[in-house]
Amino acid sequence: MDPRKLFTSTLLLLLANFAFASQEYSISKLVTGLHEGPALKSGDFSGWTCMRARDFDGYALYIGSPVDFSAALSDESLVQSVAASFGISSQLEQIKSNTTPTRRYLINREMRDHLPVIGGRFDVALNTKHQVARVSYTTFQDWQTTGSFSLTQYVAATYLAPVLEPANWQVDDEETFACWYPDADARVLRAAYWIRVAGPRPHQRHFGIVDASTGEILLEWPGIAHDVIDLNVKAPFWQPYDHSETEYAPCSYQRVTVNGSAISTDVNGNLSREAATLANVTARLEGQYVEVGERDEGNTPDHLEQFAAPFNGDTLAWTTEDATRPALNLYYHTNFVHDWYKVLDPPYNSLDYPVPAVANYGGNYDNAFWNGFGTYYGGGMNYGNFGMYSDVIYHEYTHGVTDGIYPVGLLPYVDQPGAMNEAWSDYFACTINGDPLMGEWLTGNARSNFRDLESMMVYPLNWVGEVHGDSPFISAPLWTIREELGAGYSDSLGHFARYALTELFYDYFVAVLETDDIDGDLSNGTPNDFVIYDAFGVHGIGPGARPHFVVQNVVFDDNLTGNNNGFAEPGETVMLTFTLFNDVTLYPPAATNVTLTATAADSTLNIGSASFSLGTLAPRDSISVGPIEINIDWEAQDHWGVLNLSIAADQIEEPYEYPFEFSVGIPKVQVVTRSLTSNVDAFVTSTLRSMDKVFEHKRLSSGQQLDLSMLPDTGTVLWLSGNGTTSGMTANDRAQLTDFLSGGGKLVMSGKHILRGLESTTFASDVLNANVGGVSQLRMATTLALPFVAGDRYLLTGAGGAANQDSMTILSAVNGALPVLRYGLAGENVSGVVNAAGNALVFGFGIEAVSDNSPVQNQSRALFLTRILEWAGFAVSAVDNEGPAWKPDDLALTAAYPNPFNSTVRLDYQLGNQGDARLLIYDVLGREVHRAALAPNSNTYFWNPSLASGVYFAVVKSDSRVTRPQKLMLLR
Repeated sequence: MDPRKLFTSTLLLLLANFAFASQEYSISKLVTGLHEGPALKSGDFSGWTCMRARDFDGYALYIGSPVDFSAALSDESLVQSVAASFGISSQLEQIKSNTTPTRRYLINREMRDHLPVIGGRFDVALNTKHQVARVSYTTFQDWQTTGSFSLTQYVAATYLAPVLEPANWQVDDEETFACWYPDADARVLRAAYWIRVAGPRPHQRHFGIVDASTGEILLEWPGIAHDVIDLNVKAPFWQPYDHSETEYAPCSYQRVTVNGSAISTDVNGNLSREAATLANVTARLEGQYVEVGERDEGNTPDHLEQFAAPFNGDTLAWTTEDATRPALNLYYHTNFVHDWYKVLDPPYNSLDYPVPAVANYGGNYDNAFWNGFGTYYGGGMNYGNFGMYSDVIYHEYTHGVTDGIYPVGLLPYVDQPGAMNEAWSDYFACTINGDPLMGEWLTGNARSNFRDLESMMVYPLNWVGEVHGDSPFISAPLWTIREELGAGYSDSLGHFARYALTELFYDYFVAVLETDDIDGDLSNGTPNDFVIYDAFGVHGIGPGARPHFVVQNVVFDDNLTGNNNGFAEPGETVMLTFTLFNDVTLYPPAATNVTLTATAADSTLNIGSASFSLGTLAPRDSISVGPIEINIDWEAQDHWGVLNLSIAADQIEEPYEYPFEFSVGIPKVQVVTRSLTSNVDAFVTSTLRSMDKVFEHKRLSSGQQLDLSMLPDTGTVLWLSGNGTTSGMTANDRAQLTDFLSGGGKLVMSGKHILRGLESTTFASDVLNANVGGVSQLRMATTLALPFVAGDRYLLTGAGGAANQDSMTILSAVNGALPVLRYGLAGENVSGVVNAAGNALVFGFGIEAVSDNSPVQNQSRALFLTRILEWAGFAVSAVDNEGPAWKPDDLALTAAYPNPFNSTVRLDYQLGNQGDARLLIYDVLGREVHRAALAPNSNTYFWNPSLASGVYFAVVKSDSRVTRPQKLMLLR
């Protein structure tokens, strides 16, 4: 049976012989959190897009319009010229020049004092026109060196060997050398040795980087590329020999002696040799590309047979009496996979030798591995015989292919490079057998598998820190590309991209794009760019293929029919303009057929010019939108208006929903903080918003002036200090607030240290009529007098609010002030006072901490704010946020509770006669972060996101209708 028709798997095996340390490869540690850096502003590479690591200036990847260089330049001269353009002055040494169908890669190693710097790279990608199409580098040119080579290589190796099982270890001189290793924490280059040690047995190979001064092991990894299985993992696997009919295949390239004269069979297993009247034939289970061994001794099986003339197309048939089934299986499949790679990449010759393939290694050894020269397959104890599974053989052989592509000193078997190494072995084993599942039947169970190349793992969210577990970040995108473009083309992309010798996920993704490119310019796209960007982007590698729309530079103009004060007031026509930005990096496909539609569910808002056809929006491009005309009804009361911007494009299935909020009417409440480092003020503003109370929110920095010019004389200032250590008020703030109070305004001050820094000021004694009376840790406030009414009591525990109260201020009422709240149920310690003039209200705790879940006998934060606003002269009710009564046939998202929330929010909805509806939740950039089908027989949905703190918007959507967005505040 053709093994390409069989399903395949790769293995996750436990190599019990070694216990390896879990050091982190310094380059992986440094190059994380990639972001778009500044483009070059001058020189040959002006305008090229740059990707950089967030906390490490030494890494950069530049791509742009290809740049011509003279073909007469040597590789060294070209690289030096290009390096100078990017400010790289390090000594460089070319370690490889690889040519693929679409690129020529000049791979250069950074040197210091004529010794290689591990991870130091300067790579130039030339297209077929000899133009420079991509430059990437990892440089440590600004790092100082430290340490000395006081230990010899041999002595340094003795520090590495003792961590392994006892053996007669030897240093492999050809793969051991002095170097500089970057210390990611100290930001220095340490004198070190890259060392390979080897024992007498094939699996006894080990690599490490050892400090040349102290012998400290800086990094270590196994010198054999093997699969590790946790013995408790159930691994279903189907393979063609253990439980299927025996098939026969020719023994290609096999070594045979006929009457003592050696000859090899051809690809079809045929040979021709003179033999007179009698042929004494000895066939060995070895050939041009494989040498099969049995057990630890590695003895090669042979078969002896005599044939007498006349010779009439005789057959020499191996049987299980000559060799074990795994040995015969290894011969066929190792030859097969060698020939498969020859078809894929004819010039590749690194494995054009008799690769050892040892069956039944270690007896009942639950393992299979590549040791840098050959492949070894255990007989299995808890699992089947590893030599009987074709995908195991293809997997281990592919490790050898990768070794042949990567020079010594690159691709350590840890972190991202180790995961990539495993991913390629996974992918090529699976693509040959045509099945994304790995490991079924290996444990005798057909219903489980070790890894699935249709995995939806996302980097770095699902990073596990183990090379096999992390391999799907690369193997799964390759499998997706295979499903879209076919096995032949995907195999070519995945294989030839290895010649870029990348060591990071992102760099390999770019190399795949380069391999797909046909004109040498990534900036104008590649033939299959959407598929590649999308396949990797789904797994968190690269920007993905879909646009990320961001609304920027919003201009809210009420000058046409209004007073040009920046607020939408009854009777005015407001013109809204903004730019729509496609916020993606690199060069994913442009968003096409972009349309934007503005709608409002608010009957007091009449929208004109509501639909825009915006055409194509390329990556990093923006387009002006508007003006959108918003006519405000003359009878409109103060409230929050919401304009929903629905943005559609060919590349997205559901439109982005971007709710744009603005106040209708001039805000008469201003929420102010100064130099507040936390975001606890959001608990207050979100409650006001849920009450539909219009307000302005100003977070003032230390040097920013308080501005009350737009606040009506009868307005109210809510000054919040949260859990800050002082009130935050400056002398200028106090002067402005004093004038504001004199003119008829009201002031509310809240925070656990609200009077800190004001104790000796006339503002505290003469305006607020309050002083500090001590500290309280009682987390309850109860009523003493109006504006709070009998029976009111408020929990300050943070349940549904900010849990930021530990030692609150006890207030002392002076100069005629009236205590209105106290701590506890019957205590004497004052927690709230109204000044003698009746225009300032001070709380010794943060309003944000008032519980918002209305527990039994305790009031909510919404009611607390209602009492304050009523005291300030506003006609409001705590139930204002309940909204209008919905008709039975209405589609509605009626409530979100608690809001803000820190773990789970309950969303109440009503589907009415819209039986088929779904809940959609978006972030502030309009990107969908959650979707769920809503049950028609229920009215409640609980959302428990694993997302960062921030603002989100929820809508309920049917095929014909969508609700007004509900703003959600997640606070961690």
